[in-house]
Amino acid sequence: MHQRIGILGGTFDPIHNAHLVCAEQVYEACGLDRVLIMPAYVPVFKKDQHVTGADMRREMCELAIADKPELTLCTLELDRAGDTYTVDTLEELRRTHPDTDFFFIVGMDAFVTLPQWKDATRLAELATFICVTRPGFTLDVNAQKRLDEACFRSQIVDM
Repeated sequence: MHQRIGILGGTFDPIHNAHLVCAEQVYEACGLDRVLIMPAYVPVFKKDQHVTGADMRREMCELAIADKPELTLCTLELDRAGDTYTVDTLEELRRTHPDTDFFFIVGMDAFVTLPQWKDATRLAELATFICVTRPGFTLDVNAQKRLDEACFRSQIVDM
């Protein structure tokens, strides 16, 4: 059965109401079948920061989404451990779920940096990127041009 699955990744240290509201609003706005809440093991850009242990962050996420059937915990990145790159995660998900359209949810601040992410060309092929607006961040013409040139499929959801 063909599904439309959103992915909200993050350190979730801790997961909080803004994460949950974001996931639920994207779920509704984009007509998704569900949204995966996917805690990262230790994101490469946070290696120099203290991050709460993986088991504790997994438990916090489980508790936070326990009464939200549209949200599902996905421990793929926690189980893999090591460096976490979005392109590797999406490759694995596409391999194991070939009949699924994936929608990767990011904030505006991360959205404008997508062309600099690891293997951006392949990344653009693997998912549609849902950009949620964030106070203080706007999509300028130059950023949009870079995203278009990198062939990112995207949709903006106002928060």
